[in-house]
Amino acid sequence: MKKISIAFATATIASMICLRAAEGNAPVWRCAGEDCTDVIINDIADVTVRDWPASTTLAMPGLPYSCSVKTDQCRRCLAGGAAAGVDGGPSGPASVGPISTQGIVAGTVPWSVVFAGSLQSFLFGTYTASADVAATVTPSTGGSWGGTAIHYLYQGACSGTTCSYVQAPGGDTGVVDLGLVNYSTAAGDFWNASLPFSFVVPTPDIVLSCSVGYPGRTITVYPGGTRVNISYPVAWTPVKDALAELIREQFRRAARLVVTGEP
Repeated sequence: MKKISIAFATATIASMICLRAAEGNAPVWRCAGEDCTDVIINDIADVTVRDWPASTTLAMPGLPYSCSVKTDQCRRCLAGGAAAGVDGGPSGPASVGPISTQGIVAGTVPWSVVFAGSLQSFLFGTYTASADVAATVTPSTGGSWGGTAIHYLYQGACSGTTCSYVQAPGGDTGVVDLGLVNYSTAAGDFWNASLPFSFVVPTPDIVLSCSVGYPGRTITVYPGGTRVNISYPVAWTPVKDALAELIREQFRRAARLVVTGEP
């Protein structure tokens, strides 16, 4: 592909496919009329699909946990005996006063998901773009789900006549970026599954309880030790958002490649 300058490409795109929404409700990607052609935007869609990786690993935000722990300062006192080096029994000095303190131990559990499959379609409308992914999904937590699919509908990154454009090292490309996902439709057992998480709370203290999960989607468990085992719903994880962002990055790469000749 022949490399062209950012300035020339931007002017060409703006005049050919009406990418810059400068007048009223101008189209974001598609346009109509004898002076309008969709050649460049079609190339971007084709390259987005063509260069989709056969397998990719998405690192997820770590699964948060917050555990209430108790530090036992006199283990024999709890059992009714005397502390080492202290006279007295259950009613003596060793069994009176504070014998433990409570605190919080918090952290995150790292995990990832491998998507092995294809971007089956990536299509532009006038104001929206759609994408369809089909894959076998293998989380690092265990298990594998074939026949997993999801459809996304993105809006253009515009508010009124103000748009955000795909950026390249030499400036913006003139290609309107993908905005928010209007909605997604998922198919396959993976999206209704729960993932097994197992981790050790890094403390020598007694773990009383743990709240595990992303904000607004937590599970409370009472592990009875430092090892925590839970089953966490995929629907509560950010997998859909992470995959939607991967599609955005592939689209941006394709836009830079088509416009500038460099990804």
